Amino acid sequence: MRKLFINLAFVVVLVSMLTIAYSCNSDSTVAPNYDQLTISGRITFTDTNGYYKFKDTTKGYYDISAFAKWPPTGPASANSKLVLKMDAGKMVADYQLLVANNSFYTLTSSYIKLPYTSGSVYGLGKYKSDTTHNPGIIYDTTNARVSVSGVQTIGNINFLSWIDTTSKIYRF
Repeated sequence: MRKLFINLAFVVVLVSMLTIAYSCNSDSTVAPNYDQLTISGRITFTDTNGYYKFKDTTKGYYDISAFAKWPPTGPASANSKLVLKMDAGKMVADYQLLVANNSFYTLTSSYIKLPYTSGSVYGLGKYKSDTTHNPGIIYDTTNARVSVSGVQTIGNINFLSWIDTTSKIYRF
């Protein structure tokens, strides 16, 4: 019985030492820092009239999207649902997007009506053109972009947006 106990203790110590040695391996990878390659800011909504009729998230939701190609020819490079709140008497939404790589990104706010079909994306605002209805500015492919390079965080990317879909600046 004593020999069995000594053998069992030896196996436990050996397994523990092997586990420690394996976990100290220098070839392990470092977890990515998710603050890198992010774009963040605040969207301020110019109106609050439409919010309450769109508050039901089973019918749709507000979204921020970053597109590497504009006008979009496919899905966004990054997007996130927006949580709207009142701050100092204005409706706002803070956001943070994690993008996949260094690039130029066009940022847009939208209301996405559910179920998602063609025509259910109501563009409500765009970085550097805010709430304009001028197609030349809305579909500008060069000036209204955020540049992410060198694995950096881009902050304070703030812009204006409509809240009511009847004021949409584009629709896809």
